[in-house]
Amino acid sequence: MSGPAGRAVRSPLGEPQAGPLSRPAPYADRPPSAQALVDAARRLLVSGGFDALRLDAIAAEAGENKAMIRYYFGDKAGLLAALVDDLTHDATTGLVKRAETLPPGPERLHNHVASVRRLIEDPEFVTFFDVLPHALRDERLRPLINDLHKWYREINVRCFGAAVTPETRREVYALASLAMAVADGVAMQRALDPEGFDADPCFEILESWLRQSLCRLPRESETEGAVDTTVDGEASSGPGGESAART
Repeated sequence: MSGPAGRAVRSPLGEPQAGPLSRPAPYADRPPSAQALVDAARRLLVSGGFDALRLDAIAAEAGENKAMIRYYFGDKAGLLAALVDDLTHDATTGLVKRAETLPPGPERLHNHVASVRRLIEDPEFVTFFDVLPHALRDERLRPLINDLHKWYREINVRCFGAAVTPETRREVYALASLAMAVADGVAMQRALDPEGFDADPCFEILESWLRQSLCRLPRESETEGAVDTTVDGEASSGPGGESAART
């Protein structure tokens, strides 16, 4: 994708970095007019749901020409991917920063699960579920949202603190995927019944189950030099699908 005067700009999901969790905020080098469009889409999504995300409405809310959406993002799917990335980037990478202040082990896992528990109460995080059903039916949007899910699975793996080796990779990533599924499912149930649904027991059971499962696996610090750099049999990648070294 090219920007003004043919200058290359980042894809909505950002360029791959040296490590899977080291990329800057997706809006770090986004042109102001492009960011205005993403911010406008965010406001419309929060206030009116997915149906409010019409290109004319987004451009009007941003005070920009509608043609700028295609110019910066390619199409509506690209803009929506940028929007979802903005909604979730800071919160999810914050999980890693908090977790990595602690050594791998029960306290680090507890910190991570508690942080996810708080995350599901963030109104902007919950708006992701307005976009997700449409991603399943949109051939352009689906792979972009899938890239984000791969990224968040990596975040879980990092926060678990388990070593990813050829022998443990399959189980570690399965645990990360199941933890994502639980968090998303509980978030949706809480969103449907914020006053009556009690999420705490769900996360208490999740933490207990993860602790028992992870205690059978070696920790990061115990297997230096043996880290596996593949995901599902392929070279690992950051958002955007290009290979990135795992460290």
